[in-house]
Amino acid sequence: MAWLAVGNLSVYAALAKQEPRAKEQFEKLISVPEHQEFIEHDTYREWREQIAESELTVNQLRKELLTTHEANFVDGMLDRVMQAQMYPRIRAAKEYGKLYIVVAPDGITDDFCYEFRAVSKPKALKRQREVMRELAHMDAYLLQRPKVFVDLYVRSTGDHEYIKEPLDSAGAENMLDHAGRPDVWMANWEAKRRGE
Repeated sequence: MAWLAVGNLSVYAALAKQEPRAKEQFEKLISVPEHQEFIEHDTYREWREQIAESELTVNQLRKELLTTHEANFVDGMLDRVMQAQMYPRIRAAKEYGKLYIVVAPDGITDDFCYEFRAVSKPKALKRQREVMRELAHMDAYLLQRPKVFVDLYVRSTGDHEYIKEPLDSAGAENMLDHAGRPDVWMANWEAKRRGE
C-alpha cells in the first residue's frame, strides 16, 4: 500500500477509514525525521499462534474484531492472519519530486517487496491483478528492491495466484510521475481496478 501527500500533510480522506491510527502514523512518518521509517516484524503473530494452539477460533477472533472495526476491514485482517505470507513489514516516507509517499508493503526482504490482496471470487482477480502488480513495483522502486512478489488469494476457492517478477523501474517511475496529479492518478488507478 502507498499513501500520497502533496505538499506538507495532505492525506487522502480514505486513509483514516482504512486502518486504525493510520493518519497519526502517516503524519509522524512524513514530519518527524527519526520516524521516517520503521519495521514491524510480525503484526499478527499472537493471533496466529492462538489459533494454531486452539486457544482461539477464527470465528471468535472475527467476533472480537467486529466490536471495533468495520466488517470489510475485519475480513482483510483475517485474510492476512490466515493466508498472507509473513515477512517483516516496513513503513517508510520517501520523497519523489515534490511528493512524500508513505510506502507500506505487506512484506519486505532484501530481495523483494511483497503485496497481498484477498478477493471474494475469481472474477475479481482480473481487476486486482494489475493494480497490485503496479503497487508492488512502486513499493520496490521506492524501497530499492530488485523484485516484486504479489500474492492474490481467492476466498471462495481457497486458491492463491502468485506474481514474481523483476522490478519494472520505468513503469514505477511512470506511475509516480502521474502521482503529482492526485485526481488523474486516482482516476487512472480506479479505471485499472475496474479493468477498463
